[in-house]
Amino acid sequence: MTILAVFPAAAFCLGSWQVYRLQWKLDLIERTNAALAKDPVALDPDTLLAPSAASNAHQQHTKVAIDGRVDPSVEFRVAPRVRDGEPGFYAVTPFVLSSGQRILLNRGWIARDKEADGARKDLARAETRVVGLVKRDNERPAWSHDNKPELGQWYWTDVTTMSKLASTQPVLVDAVDSEAKRRRDLGLPIPRPPVATFKNNHLEYAITWYSLCAATTAMLVLRRRRAAGGAAAGMARFGRARMV
Repeated sequence: MTILAVFPAAAFCLGSWQVYRLQWKLDLIERTNAALAKDPVALDPDTLLAPSAASNAHQQHTKVAIDGRVDPSVEFRVAPRVRDGEPGFYAVTPFVLSSGQRILLNRGWIARDKEADGARKDLARAETRVVGLVKRDNERPAWSHDNKPELGQWYWTDVTTMSKLASTQPVLVDAVDSEAKRRRDLGLPIPRPPVATFKNNHLEYAITWYSLCAATTAMLVLRRRRAAGGAAAGMARFGRARMV
């Protein structure tokens, strides 16, 4: 009974924690979307490659604009990546800045059925301007497999290893674009949309914990009523026995 009594309190606390996390996540999404709605900041190569500047831009979700051209000599395909139920991959290639320095560029998602032409179709263009988000972190997601560079199998974007293999600076820019349908129809890579993409399951978690709180509370009340009823019945039988 004592152990069962702990469950409702624990579930209520966890549900309340998820409500707090929900509010925090909604605030983060709002601030991120506000930052992504702003015009991109044009960064010169030296500023882009400065660790502090790149880190600040990444943390603040600041869109940056860089000029240069794609180098098609190397391509990393990060897969599997699913978009609207369709399998595909991210195409990561070196990007040569106007200064001649090299970084990595995640050009976006390409459907498997467009693999033959989509991955290369936009590489013939000369110097262009790319808008995207800077990335420097290099942490493998907990759910991801280990990359196998020797086999060309990439399950997550390992900036450090990719930059060494492609002879670039350890900086990656995730391209952003809001015209996904147009690019899909043209067979071009589809960059990430310029909106927050954080997962937000805290409401479902809160409902789950509060439901468990209600269920275990009902069980506890029922058990106590049964126990009280049993005790009362026992006392009644004891009283009748003494009278006899």
